[in-house]
Amino acid sequence: MKFTIMNGSRFDGRSDSDVIIDLVKRSNPCDIFTYDQLAEELEAGTNRTFDRQAIQKIASKSLLRLSKETSRALQAKKNVGYQIAEANQHGRLATERRRKSNRQLTKGLAILKHVRWEEMDENQRQAHQGQLMVLDAIVTQQQSMEQRMRRIEDAIKKGLKKPNED
Repeated sequence: MKFTIMNGSRFDGRSDSDVIIDLVKRSNPCDIFTYDQLAEELEAGTNRTFDRQAIQKIASKSLLRLSKETSRALQAKKNVGYQIAEANQHGRLATERRRKSNRQLTKGLAILKHVRWEEMDENQRQAHQGQLMVLDAIVTQQQSMEQRMRRIEDAIKKGLKKPNED
Protein backbone atom coordinates (compact mmCIF):
# COMPACT_ATOMS: atom_id res chain seq x y z
CA MET A 1 0.00 0.00 0.00
CA LYS A 2 1.37 3.42 -1.02
CA PHE A 3 0.98 6.41 1.32
CA THR A 4 1.03 10.03 0.24
CA ILE A 5 2.01 12.79 2.64
CA MET A 6 0.01 15.91 1.79
CA ASN A 7 2.07 18.71 3.43
CA GLY A 8 -0.57 21.17 2.27
CA SER A 9 -0.42 20.26 -1.43
CA ARG A 10 -3.37 19.14 -3.56
CA PHE A 11 -4.28 15.54 -4.16
CA ASP A 12 -3.99 16.14 -7.92
CA GLY A 13 -0.54 17.77 -7.61
CA ARG A 14 -1.57 21.19 -8.98
CA SER A 15 -0.03 24.33 -7.54
CA ASP A 16 -2.05 27.31 -6.33
CA SER A 17 -1.19 29.14 -9.57
CA ASP A 18 -2.37 26.13 -11.59
CA VAL A 19 -5.75 26.38 -9.87
CA ILE A 20 -6.10 30.07 -10.73
CA ILE A 21 -4.99 29.49 -14.33
CA ASP A 22 -7.38 26.56 -14.77
CA LEU A 23 -10.22 28.69 -13.42
CA VAL A 24 -9.45 31.52 -15.84
CA LYS A 25 -9.11 29.11 -18.79
CA ARG A 26 -12.68 27.94 -18.36
CA SER A 27 -14.09 31.44 -17.83
CA ASN A 28 -14.91 34.45 -20.00
CA PRO A 29 -13.79 38.08 -20.04
CA CYS A 30 -15.65 40.18 -17.45
CA ASP A 31 -16.31 37.13 -15.22
CA ILE A 32 -15.83 38.07 -11.58
CA PHE A 33 -14.41 35.73 -8.96
CA THR A 34 -15.21 36.65 -5.38
CA TYR A 35 -12.71 35.91 -2.64
CA ASP A 36 -15.10 33.23 -1.36
CA GLN A 37 -15.25 31.55 -4.79
CA LEU A 38 -11.46 31.67 -5.12
CA ALA A 39 -11.01 30.26 -1.62
CA GLU A 40 -13.39 27.41 -2.47
CA GLU A 41 -11.47 26.61 -5.69
CA LEU A 42 -8.09 26.79 -3.94
CA GLU A 43 -9.23 24.69 -0.97
CA ALA A 44 -10.70 21.89 -3.13
CA GLY A 45 -8.55 18.77 -2.91
CA THR A 46 -6.36 20.10 -0.11
CA ASN A 47 -6.40 20.34 3.65
CA ARG A 48 -5.59 24.07 3.70
CA THR A 49 -7.71 27.19 4.05
CA PHE A 50 -7.13 30.46 2.20
CA ASP A 51 -7.88 33.93 3.53
CA ARG A 52 -8.06 37.10 1.45
CA GLN A 53 -4.38 37.94 1.94
CA ALA A 54 -3.29 34.46 0.79
CA ILE A 55 -5.56 34.70 -2.26
CA GLN A 56 -4.14 38.11 -3.18
CA LYS A 57 -0.59 36.77 -2.90
CA ILE A 58 -1.43 33.78 -5.11
CA ALA A 59 -3.18 35.97 -7.69
CA SER A 60 -0.21 38.33 -7.77
CA LYS A 61 2.24 35.46 -8.23
CA SER A 62 0.06 34.01 -11.00
CA LEU A 63 -0.15 37.16 -13.16
CA LEU A 64 2.85 36.52 -15.40
CA ARG A 65 2.00 32.86 -16.03
CA LEU A 66 -1.64 33.78 -16.56
CA SER A 67 -0.67 36.32 -19.19
CA LYS A 68 1.73 33.98 -20.98
CA GLU A 69 -0.43 30.86 -20.89
CA THR A 70 -3.93 32.28 -21.36
CA SER A 71 -3.40 35.81 -22.76
CA ARG A 72 -5.62 37.02 -19.93
CA ALA A 73 -5.18 39.52 -17.13
CA LEU A 74 -6.91 39.84 -13.79
CA GLN A 75 -7.93 43.15 -12.33
CA ALA A 76 -8.65 43.55 -8.65
CA LYS A 77 -12.18 44.45 -7.62
CA LYS A 78 -11.93 46.22 -4.27
CA ASN A 79 -13.45 44.17 -1.44
CA VAL A 80 -14.90 41.70 -3.96
CA GLY A 81 -12.16 39.67 -5.65
CA TYR A 82 -10.88 39.65 -9.24
CA GLN A 83 -12.32 40.12 -12.70
CA ILE A 84 -10.98 38.81 -16.00
CA ALA A 85 -10.05 41.90 -17.99
CA GLU A 86 -11.27 42.28 -21.53
CA ALA A 87 -8.52 42.44 -24.14
CA ASN A 88 -9.08 46.17 -24.70
CA GLN A 89 -8.40 46.79 -20.97
CA HIS A 90 -4.92 45.25 -20.93
CA GLY A 91 -3.26 48.50 -22.02
CA ARG A 92 -4.89 50.44 -19.19
CA LEU A 93 -3.91 47.75 -16.67
CA ALA A 94 -0.32 47.79 -17.90
CA THR A 95 -0.19 51.58 -17.55
CA GLU A 96 -1.59 51.40 -14.00
CA ARG A 97 0.96 48.76 -13.02
CA ARG A 98 3.80 50.75 -14.59
CA ARG A 99 2.77 53.83 -12.58
CA LYS A 100 2.59 51.80 -9.39
CA SER A 101 6.02 50.35 -10.13
CA ASN A 102 7.46 53.83 -10.65
CA ARG A 103 6.02 55.01 -7.32
CA GLN A 104 7.51 52.00 -5.55
CA LEU A 105 10.94 52.60 -7.10
CA THR A 106 10.83 56.24 -5.98
CA LYS A 107 9.82 55.22 -2.45
CA GLY A 108 12.62 52.66 -2.34
CA LEU A 109 15.13 55.28 -3.43
CA ALA A 110 13.91 57.66 -0.70
CA ILE A 111 14.38 54.92 1.89
CA LEU A 112 17.95 54.37 0.74
CA LYS A 113 18.73 58.11 0.64
CA HIS A 114 17.35 58.92 4.07
CA VAL A 115 19.27 56.64 6.37
CA ARG A 116 21.29 57.19 9.53
CA TRP A 117 24.68 56.48 8.06
CA GLU A 118 26.35 56.71 11.49
CA GLU A 119 24.43 53.60 12.62
CA MET A 120 26.22 51.42 10.05
CA ASP A 121 29.76 50.10 10.10
CA GLU A 122 32.05 50.82 7.15
CA ASN A 123 31.16 47.63 5.23
CA GLN A 124 27.46 48.25 5.66
CA ARG A 125 27.87 51.88 4.50
CA GLN A 126 29.73 50.79 1.38
CA ALA A 127 27.16 48.12 0.53
CA HIS A 128 24.35 50.62 1.15
CA GLN A 129 26.06 53.25 -0.99
CA GLY A 130 26.39 50.73 -3.82
CA GLN A 131 22.72 49.80 -3.58
CA LEU A 132 21.81 53.49 -3.53
CA MET A 133 23.86 54.15 -6.68
CA VAL A 134 22.27 51.23 -8.54
CA LEU A 135 18.68 52.15 -7.61
CA ASP A 136 19.31 55.83 -8.36
CA ALA A 137 20.51 54.85 -11.85
CA ILE A 138 17.43 52.67 -12.36
CA VAL A 139 15.06 55.45 -11.27
CA THR A 140 16.84 58.02 -13.45
CA GLN A 141 16.70 55.69 -16.47
CA GLN A 142 13.03 54.94 -15.83
CA GLN A 143 12.17 58.65 -15.62
CA SER A 144 14.02 59.25 -18.88
CA MET A 145 12.08 56.43 -20.55
CA GLU A 146 8.78 57.85 -19.23
CA GLN A 147 9.56 61.26 -20.72
CA ARG A 148 10.46 59.68 -24.03
CA MET A 149 7.25 57.63 -24.02
CA ARG A 150 5.17 60.76 -23.34
CA ARG A 151 6.80 62.57 -26.28
CA ILE A 152 6.18 59.60 -28.57
CA GLU A 153 2.57 59.24 -27.41
CA ASP A 154 2.00 62.99 -27.90
CA ALA A 155 3.45 62.79 -31.42
CA ILE A 156 1.21 59.83 -32.24
CA LYS A 157 -1.87 61.62 -30.91
CA LYS A 158 -0.96 64.73 -32.91
CA GLY A 159 -0.44 62.61 -36.04
CA LEU A 160 -3.80 60.91 -35.59
CA LYS A 161 -5.73 64.18 -35.41
CA LYS A 162 -7.64 65.14 -38.50
CA PRO A 163 -6.29 68.30 -40.17
CA ASN A 164 -9.36 70.36 -39.27
CA GLU A 165 -9.22 69.37 -35.56
CA ASP A 166 -6.48 71.89 -34.69
